[in-house]
Amino acid sequence: MPGPYCRGQQPAECGCYYPDVTRRRDDVENGKRILFCIFHGEYSVPLGNVKDPSPEEVPLPTEEWRENERRRLRTS
Repeated sequence: MPGPYCRGQQPAECGCYYPDVTRRRDDVENGKRILFCIFHGEYSVPLGNVKDPSPEEVPLPTEEWRENERRRLRTS
């Protein structure tokens, strides 16, 4: 599992880092945030104190997008 991609970056619950882990949707009814990790698959965490939850499903990013985000994080 690569990462962190920038100084101070904290891992997600699975131990991986953004952009390898991205949000899929918020299940407000059940108080969960659904995440997707390219190494661990889909999993949920407590929604917690999210101010503006979004139940709309976000498409999985492409590998090209992830690589561009990794590059951006490394240079910022």
